[in-house]
Amino acid sequence: MRLLGSLLLSCALVAGGCSGGGACFEGESRCGAACVNLQADPANCGVCSNACGAEQVCSLGTCQDGCGAGLERCDRSCVDLARDPRNCGACGKSCPSGSSCQNASCVGPAPDGGVPADLGGDAAPPVCQNRVALQTSGAYDVDLKVVTVSGRVTKNGQPVPEGARGRITFQHADGNERRMASLPSSGEAVYQGELFAGSYDVYYEPPSSCSEAGPLPCQRARLKTKLAITTNGTLDLDLKIVTASGRVTRNGDAVASGSYRGAIAFALEQGSERRMPSFAASGEATYQGELFAGTYDVYYQHASSCSEAGPLPCQRALLKSKLSITTNGTLDLDLKIVAVSGRVTKNGAVVPEGSFRGAIAFALEKGSERRMPSFGSSGEATYQGEIFAGTHDVYYQHASSCSEAGPLPCQRALLKSKLAISTNGTLDLDLKIVAVSGRVTKNGAAVPEGSYRGAIAFALEQGSERRMPSFGSSGEATYQGEIFAGTHDVYYQHASSCSEAGPLPCQRALLKGKLAISTNGTLDLDLKIVAVSGRVTKNGKAVPEGSYRGALGFAIEKGSERRMPSLPASGEASYQGEIFAGSYDIRYLHSSSCSEGGPLPCQTLLLAGCPAAPTTP
Repeated sequence: MRLLGSLLLSCALVAGGCSGGGACFEGESRCGAACVNLQADPANCGVCSNACGAEQVCSLGTCQDGCGAGLERCDRSCVDLARDPRNCGACGKSCPSGSSCQNASCVGPAPDGGVPADLGGDAAPPVCQNRVALQTSGAYDVDLKVVTVSGRVTKNGQPVPEGARGRITFQHADGNERRMASLPSSGEAVYQGELFAGSYDVYYEPPSSCSEAGPLPCQRARLKTKLAITTNGTLDLDLKIVTASGRVTRNGDAVASGSYRGAIAFALEQGSERRMPSFAASGEATYQGELFAGTYDVYYQHASSCSEAGPLPCQRALLKSKLSITTNGTLDLDLKIVAVSGRVTKNGAVVPEGSFRGAIAFALEKGSERRMPSFGSSGEATYQGEIFAGTHDVYYQHASSCSEAGPLPCQRALLKSKLAISTNGTLDLDLKIVAVSGRVTKNGAAVPEGSYRGAIAFALEQGSERRMPSFGSSGEATYQGEIFAGTHDVYYQHASSCSEAGPLPCQRALLKGKLAISTNGTLDLDLKIVAVSGRVTKNGKAVPEGSYRGALGFAIEKGSERRMPSLPASGEASYQGEIFAGSYDIRYLHSSSCSEGGPLPCQTLLLAGCPAAPTTP
C-alpha cells in the first residue's frame, strides 16, 4: 500500500512563493500574473509551469492518477472543499475577494475590525480574520500611538497610608497588560507612564510581597472598565475599601479549638480572591480584614496542613454567592457540616483484605473534594468523616500505591452523581466490578513475539483509565484484569520502552469507543495495522544529503503520533513503518539536532490533515 506516493515541500507553503504581483487568496502563490494553488493546479503542480499529463490530476502538489484521501476532484484539481476559497463547499463556488473558506463556508472580515461576518453556510465564523495579507515584497509602515497617563491614588478619598502599596495596571482590549511602576512607599501614592492609545480595563495590583499589615488589601481589583484612552491626561483613582469581620460557627455552635482551622476567603467577581487571616487555634473562630467593595462569592478555605483529626473538614465550600459588599460591616457565617459513614462492598460481598484498598471521596459541587481516610487493609471496608452539606459526586479513589494484585482495580470511578447530602447519615456503597480478558491479534494473526509489546487500557467515561498488565514478550498476546462496570473507551497502549524494531507500532490507538461493560466477559481485540512508506522531495527534487534531515509523523485522530525512523543522511529521503489504520494528520518533523545549514528548515510543518485550532488571546 502506498498511502503517499510523495510528499512535496514546496514554495506553495510560503505566502507569495513564486514571484511578485498583487494579493492572492491565503494558500495561493503567484505564477506570472495569475494566483494559483500549487497543491492543486494541474498547470502549475508543485511549482510554477509544472504541467500534469492530460489524464492526470494535481493532488497535494504532485501529478497523480487520482486524488488523495480527503480531497475532492474539481475538473483536474484535487481540493479540500472545506477550505479551498475557489471551491468552497462545492466545485466552482468561489469566495468573495478578501474572504476565506472555513468549514465549507465563505467567511469575511468584519468592516469594523471585530468578529468576522459569515458569508454563507451554517458554520460558525473563525475567531479572527483581521490578519494582514502580505503576499509580495514592499513597505509596511507602522505608527505607534502612545499617550502619557498619570494620576493620584487614594483610599476612600484619603491619602493611602505609607508602606508597600502595589501598583496600577492597564489591561488593553487585546489582553496585553501595561504595569505601571509601583506606587511609592511614602508620600502621595502617584503613578505615571506611557501606554499605547486604546481601550483599557484599569486594575489595582497588590505587591508580590503583600502582607496583612499593609496599607491596602492583598487583592487585585478592577477599577475602570472599557476606558478609552486616546490622549495624554490625568486619571485619578480612588480605591473603595471596606472592612469585613465576623464570627464563624459550626452548625450554630462555636468551632472547636484545634490547629489549622482554616480561613474565610472572599472571591471578587471583577478581581481576585482575598483570603482573610487564618482562625486562631483556640477561642472563637473570627475573621477581620479589608477588601475592595464589590460582588463576592464567600468560601470556607481549609488549611494546607489540614488533618483528618481537625475540627473542620479538609474541604473548600461556597458559603455565600454573589454577595454585594459596599460598606463596612459584620458578616457572621455558619458552616453546615454533616457526618457521613458507610460500608463498602464489592459486588455485594465483603471487599477482600489486602494493602492499599483505596478510599471514598466526596466532590462538592460548589467547593472541593473531601477524601475520606483510606480503608484499612483488613476487616470490612468502611469509611467515616465529615463533609460540608451540599450536592456531591461520590467516587471510589484507588490508592497511589495501588498494585495489580490488590483487591480492587487501580481505577477511579463515579459511584453516585449529584447526591444531595444535608443531614448526618449512612451511605453504603457497592462497587460494581467486572473481570475482562481477551486475546489480542495483529491483522487477524498472532502478535509476533518480542519485548515491550504494550498493553490494553480501559478508560472509564466517568472515572479514570485502568491499564491492564503488559503482554508477555512470548506466546499469545493476552490480557486479564478487573475494571469498574460502566462505559469505556478501549485503547492499545504502547510500552514506554517501545522500539522501532518491535512487533507493534509505538503508538496509542482507540480500538473500541463508548463500550458498555456490565458483566464479566471476554473481549478479543484485533489490531488493524498498515505499513506505509514513501519518498520525500524538496520542491520536486531529491532532498540534499546531510545530517538530521528530520522525519515524518503520523498522528491518528483518536490516539497518538507515530514518528517514523528519521530520514537517512544520504541517498533518497524515504521512510517506512507501521501504523494503526485510521484517520491521520501528517507532519514533517525537524530533528532536535537540526542546524541552520541543514538540507531542510528547522521547522515542523503540517503536510496533510487539520491544523490546530487558533489560540484566543
